[in-house]
Amino acid sequence: MIPNTHSLSIINNSSRPKNEQAAHAERLGYYAQAKRLWGQVIVESKKDSLLRHCASIRRAFCESAIKNGYKRPELRL
Repeated sequence: MIPNTHSLSIINNSSRPKNEQAAHAERLGYYAQAKRLWGQVIVESKKDSLLRHCASIRRAFCESAIKNGYKRPELRL
């Protein structure tokens, strides 16, 4: 999937929930941006421990993806 203008507008739309933005950025392979957004979800989800836990797992995945240069198979060209 090649990112288009609409896909990028979802990530940059501040009216959307941060977890939606982060998931979309991760799906498009923007792991640095997804990691930052998942970090914000962790901070903002003080009362929702399940969301905080899931966000921390996905943030760790993004951090590992950045460190290891991972590219989603469908995004490799």
